[in-house]
Amino acid sequence: MKFAPWIVLLAGCGATGGRAGLDGGAGDGPSFNFDFAGMVCSPNDPPACDGNALKVCRMDGSGYDFTPCTSGCANGACTCNPGDLQCMGQEAQQCGMDGAWHTIQTCANGTQCMNGTCGDARCADETMSTNPHALPTDAWPRFRHDNRNTGSTPAVVAANPKLKWKVFVGGTDLNSQMGLASGPVVNQNNLIFIGAGDQDGMGGSYYSFDPTGKKLWTFVANRGYGLSTPAVRADGTSYFSTTTQMLYAVDPNGKQAWNMMVGSQADSDPIVTRDGILIYSSDDGSLYALDGNGALQWKSSPQTGPGEVDGGLAESCDGKILAGGANGWFQIDAKTGMTLWHVMSTGSRNALLSSPLVTADGTMYGFDYGGQGIAIDSTGKVLWQKQVGPAGTGSSPGKIGNTLFVVLGDGQLHAFDATNGNQLWQKPVNNDVTLYLNAGPITDGNNHIYYNSTDGYIYAFDVNGMQLWRIAHSGVARQQVWWGTMAIGRDGTLYVPSNDGNLYAYQ
Repeated sequence: MKFAPWIVLLAGCGATGGRAGLDGGAGDGPSFNFDFAGMVCSPNDPPACDGNALKVCRMDGSGYDFTPCTSGCANGACTCNPGDLQCMGQEAQQCGMDGAWHTIQTCANGTQCMNGTCGDARCADETMSTNPHALPTDAWPRFRHDNRNTGSTPAVVAANPKLKWKVFVGGTDLNSQMGLASGPVVNQNNLIFIGAGDQDGMGGSYYSFDPTGKKLWTFVANRGYGLSTPAVRADGTSYFSTTTQMLYAVDPNGKQAWNMMVGSQADSDPIVTRDGILIYSSDDGSLYALDGNGALQWKSSPQTGPGEVDGGLAESCDGKILAGGANGWFQIDAKTGMTLWHVMSTGSRNALLSSPLVTADGTMYGFDYGGQGIAIDSTGKVLWQKQVGPAGTGSSPGKIGNTLFVVLGDGQLHAFDATNGNQLWQKPVNNDVTLYLNAGPITDGNNHIYYNSTDGYIYAFDVNGMQLWRIAHSGVARQQVWWGTMAIGRDGTLYVPSNDGNLYAYQ
């Protein structure tokens, strides 16, 4: 590709040029003297191709701006393959049969164009490289992908994914179930991390695998039921908790960095804030905030804080912690543990099994154990709250645009309008209705929704509720009490914790 040299146009007074396109006399503003003889091109020149780049003359004629064309350039325009998608600012564009790009949607406020589709806007640190003490961005490094619990990745799952490999990890004997309560996570190097339950024969160890399913190391953690999904920092350090009351940090080589005992079992999914603070929850009713060395920074009150939290913690773009607990929905200052706002929830377990989803503007969405959905803005104002399904099952929602997706206590996948909570559609996924906690549906860069059901199948839907496919992992229905989330690697591999104790990889 050839790049034209930059030509610097100098301004002057009283020379041969005019004043801002008028005369050269005195008047308001500075006088400019353009050296038209030194212009490289005319702003009136039409766009042209330079190899596979589109070149356009600058407004001052000083040279050309170049835009690379991914599918080639012809006749002064980037060409494309019919059906391809791209973003042009906030416009989602699709290539037509004429080989040209056409705008199909202008992304609304609060959303952004990614991979040619409009999705939720992201925090700044979710789209740029992060420091080694925070979570990597080009990965699925914790429960539900990121600190906002979106369960969404720009990576794309194949249209008809095939089994790549499976490995036995070992589920939990909680209520004699076989399944993996901990979900897998994937770092920026496509390394996989997952915690086992006590059916692995080692009391519930913690494992790392390479992208081929080869075991890299085993950390004997005595996780018991193995309910906590880990969080893995950009430097490879892992954090998880156990039903045997321990909080752990494990280095990239599978060696213990430190541990800490808390007052009761710790079965929630920890969070690593953008500032590197580690926050865990325990059934003793407290949240524990630690620094990178395991030193306690603060501990929340079981009475005035969220209480017991069994779902995943979340963090907003401005660094506030969101939690669903036995005492309701809470926003907490990450640095001090102080409660910023509190909204009551419903049901015998209130929100302690539910994981909130937070949008880039700080709005929180949740579905509690009483079957109520809720939307709360960043100040604690309830935007809407209504009964959306039967009581039971603490679930995590997913979101595409202004549509929320969640599996409720009736075992079905529901879609709701995020602006008012009205139901748009529901589809059966045969999920066990006695489930206490399910990690909810996840979404990819194609705006497809995926759900791992206790019936032993993975379901895929489009945003309108049309089922795209159904694939058996175990193919056997088993009653679950606690159910780990799936993860999607940066290469589009779908990692599925199964109710037969295996971790499956589909691509």
